[in-house]
Amino acid sequence: MGSSGAGMMKKLIEMTAEYACTRKQFNKRLSEFGMIQEKFAMMAMNAYVMESMAYLTAGMMDRPGVPDCSLEAAIV
Repeated sequence: MGSSGAGMMKKLIEMTAEYACTRKQFNKRLSEFGMIQEKFAMMAMNAYVMESMAYLTAGMMDRPGVPDCSLEAAIV
């Protein structure tokens, strides 16, 4: 579930970046505004965290003898 969410987030970031590069406001592209750049950074960070958590949880589930990883699975 978490990996599909991370994939969707990456696609949404791609679509949003395309829009921000083409849309103009006050004679500037949206991608040139600092607040928009900050929002892109936060979206990229959230996608990275989601993907990393999915990989961590999958790796924990694959290892034999690892303690219960239900907390990690619930986070993802």
